[in-house]
Amino acid sequence: MDGQVYAQPLVLSNVSIGGGNHNVVYVATENDSVYAIDATNGTVYWQKNFVPPGLTPSDDYCNGSGGNLVPKIGITGTPVIDTATNTIYFVTSTKQSGVAYYQQLHALNVSTGAEKFGGPVLISASYGGATFDPERQLNRPGLLLVNGHIVIAFGQHCSHTGFGWVISYKNTTLSQEAVFNTAPGYASNWGDATIWMSGNGVAADSNGNLFFATGDGPVFAGSPWYGDSILKLGSPLSGQMNLLDYFIPWNYSDLYTRDLDLGSGGCFCFPTCPLVQRISTC
Repeated sequence: MDGQVYAQPLVLSNVSIGGGNHNVVYVATENDSVYAIDATNGTVYWQKNFVPPGLTPSDDYCNGSGGNLVPKIGITGTPVIDTATNTIYFVTSTKQSGVAYYQQLHALNVSTGAEKFGGPVLISASYGGATFDPERQLNRPGLLLVNGHIVIAFGQHCSHTGFGWVISYKNTTLSQEAVFNTAPGYASNWGDATIWMSGNGVAADSNGNLFFATGDGPVFAGSPWYGDSILKLGSPLSGQMNLLDYFIPWNYSDLYTRDLDLGSGGCFCFPTCPLVQRISTC
């Protein structure tokens, strides 16, 4: 690979590629590259880099204080593949001379690596007075495809101000559908309800509701700030993802103070099954 691999490789079976049908492994790197590799013999069918001319992959925002990703930050969140349209989606991070940062959503043809649906699109958002900062935001969680929505979650680098974001895009047009921020209007220099989850993606139930966990503070009763919490959002319809429910542990203050983040791991939705059955048989 041309860079470190933090995103989980994805395997797609029976892909029409290389003059036949093959099982293909898709690998994304921190150098903003994606590879399509034969799962059986290692043949590289295509490799493409997505750093525009004059730019480079981003670097560690922490400037040595945290060292969360060194030396480059490119594609970190695990991509997602839509088998109905043979499309792979992922987010790149790039910078220009260290003063301008960009994050983009890409959609590629799994057979050729060609961009689809007019992509890539520049990721930007605002919510409740907060503005998405492509320098301070990191797409660590894996992408989610649910009911035609591409759901992307972000958190700040190494506990620097940046909040947590959930942004939804239409899978066939890459148009932005809805935005949610986990701590709008909160000003701090240390942690703001970020979404890391150790690379796990946002989870969804059969109704398209979204579930994810946040790390760090703030958590205050009666406020719209949801650090160290588990949140449930409605499906991204009509331009918004409504907060439907949340869970905050009784010892959230201690978790925040000692940096023992609830959001260190992701969420999992169990299938509905009768209580008399064992989970393993559902």
